[in-house]
Amino acid sequence: MKAELRRFEAELIAKYRRPTPVPSPVRRGSLSSRGRARMMSKFTHATTQKAPGAIPSPPHTAGVSATQHSSFSAPATSNPPAFRNPFAPTNTGSTHTFTAPTPDYTMGAAAPLPIAYTPIRPGSHTEKHGLTKEFMMDNLDRTLFSRASANAISAKVWVVEYDKGYQTSSFDTVMKLKSAIPALIGEQIPSLDIIPPVAVTAPPNRTDSRPVGFLVTGLTKRAAQEITSENAGIWATEQIQFLAVPFEPEITKFALTLDRFTLLPNQYRIVQETIADTLISNLNVFSFVESNHDAFPLMDVNTVYEQILQSIEAEPVSLSASPSGKGGKARVVWNILITSPTQISSRHAQWIQLLKSLKYMHRLGTGGLGVPIQSPLSCNRCKIQGHVATACPLPLLPDWLGPPPITPGQSQSTTAGPSGSGSHNNGSGGNYVKQGGSSNRN
Repeated sequence: MKAELRRFEAELIAKYRRPTPVPSPVRRGSLSSRGRARMMSKFTHATTQKAPGAIPSPPHTAGVSATQHSSFSAPATSNPPAFRNPFAPTNTGSTHTFTAPTPDYTMGAAAPLPIAYTPIRPGSHTEKHGLTKEFMMDNLDRTLFSRASANAISAKVWVVEYDKGYQTSSFDTVMKLKSAIPALIGEQIPSLDIIPPVAVTAPPNRTDSRPVGFLVTGLTKRAAQEITSENAGIWATEQIQFLAVPFEPEITKFALTLDRFTLLPNQYRIVQETIADTLISNLNVFSFVESNHDAFPLMDVNTVYEQILQSIEAEPVSLSASPSGKGGKARVVWNILITSPTQISSRHAQWIQLLKSLKYMHRLGTGGLGVPIQSPLSCNRCKIQGHVATACPLPLLPDWLGPPPITPGQSQSTTAGPSGSGSHNNGSGGNYVKQGGSSNRN
């Protein structure tokens, strides 16, 4: 039985399986050269002959795969094609390929050339009162500022050009700053970028606030520290003069300006006593200090209050007209400097408003009543609070490389006041030249 089944299976396999063709061996020289030529011509003709109606394939292009030359078109669709950047290279398959330029950060990799600037001597009146972040951002286009800040992952600072107001075209200033800043700090800054201020409501529609702060980004921490702290952050070269402050400036002692005192400039101690008497006797002031003294985190409130009272300074400023320059009589007003109990800008603003809400009177009535000027004196040249343009101390510095002082007839009718307890004397000396981050005198 098993033998019959095996025989039947063999018959089926022999009947239905196709025999595997065994190629005959080809012997070298079995065809003549003429025969091989005829055979090759027939083979070539057979492989290159096109079927009727066939679409010829395009020739293969170097650098492009053959699958890109499909003879079938993609089906039509209602979806729009993906946006293509018109400036992106498209001829990558050509022998003339486009290569995007690579920024050359090696240009000028060596330390920049030295640059001369006016040295700020110790004791010069150069505190940058009022150059706060709130001042820089007042009426500033927040959209541009937000985008610039988001892209600036490195250190950044504010820069204010001296003797310039709001600029609708800032190209010249930006180019000068890009040249001066690396030279002053003595290092190349490949990522340096400067964003000019753009007003939300541009002048003349709003003339009370014209942003003047340039945002300088792409700095190293060392460069940001040096440009804002060395030389008091005040730089005067032959090409440009500017003031640099940190992106988050520290709060200075300048508080307010008092008017109507009947005191001479040399009676500054009476003004100091008057301020102290007023603060001691006011419960609202003590309550504020008790709740907001982060500037003195390790001290009890009584010690903090004592420190604030001891920090009071009074600086006289002689005016021959009103602060606005529109009439008025000659008199002396007083800048009041007090250490703020807080370094939080929003709380400091509340502190200033509290001080401006008070009336200042000596316990003996000496000097009369002092009334705060709600809009403090402000210089339209350096933008520092506490003086006006004709009393700007910067042009009076020895070897000043910027614009000369303004006389009362040129601008506001004011004159610089005599020195009091808070005044400072200027030093003397020559310009400085910056070389590799160090200062050398000419």
